[in-house]
Amino acid sequence: MPGPLDLQSIVDDIHHELSPRLGEGKVADYIPQLAPRRSQAFRHGDRHRRR
Repeated sequence: MPGPLDLQSIVDDIHHELSPRLGEGKVADYIPQLAPRRSQAFRHGDRHRRR
């Protein structure tokens, strides 16, 4: 039986892999609820909502 998952290690690996792509995305403006929002408020990796 395999041991417990090391979730922190998995999250760290994902963060390390994706952090170079920070800022590449675009708000899904085809979704009406997201269209009027500022794109900076929804970037991957943001820890605090920007105003």
